[in-house]
Amino acid sequence: MSGENYYEPAYEEAKDLYQKGEVLFRQDKIHEADTYLQKAVDMRVPYLQLYLLKIECDLRLKNLKQALGYCNQAIEILDDPKCHIRDSLAYRLDLLHSKSKIYHEMQIFDKALKEMDKIESVLKKAFEEHKISYDEYKELSNKFSQETKIIKLAVSEPKVNFCINVILKKTSIQLVTKQ
Repeated sequence: MSGENYYEPAYEEAKDLYQKGEVLFRQDKIHEADTYLQKAVDMRVPYLQLYLLKIECDLRLKNLKQALGYCNQAIEILDDPKCHIRDSLAYRLDLLHSKSKIYHEMQIFDKALKEMDKIESVLKKAFEEHKISYDEYKELSNKFSQETKIIKLAVSEPKVNFCINVILKKTSIQLVTKQ
């Protein structure tokens, strides 16, 4: 079941709401964007770009528990064998990365590091299954490795955690999850 076929009317409406929310988000009108994105997410269609943007919105609004819930819902969609999602590797990496950022914001560093470990496992498996090239594996692995080091630094140096959060927000990794 593809999200586009099975949920056709709801999917199209959610996509329209997403596009409106995305425009507002890019204009830094986060509260207004959140209103559209919330309506779309409430439709419960398997549209992962919607979930990723809603998560980013919630992160900006400091709705961390809600963002974490949407990460988990989106991962459930990815894991549902009835849903055939294109670019599932990129979505999975984005969602795990988002979970790590959320836990970092919540200052639950052990869980943030656990999500980073999951990212490394997903990357290794993708490389072993020839879903990504060696160069892609190395590039992504290095980027995520840098973030892991930053989180570990936050654990060992709590006083610099604020500065680290600022750095992470400015250097946030967004993988290719285009339509």
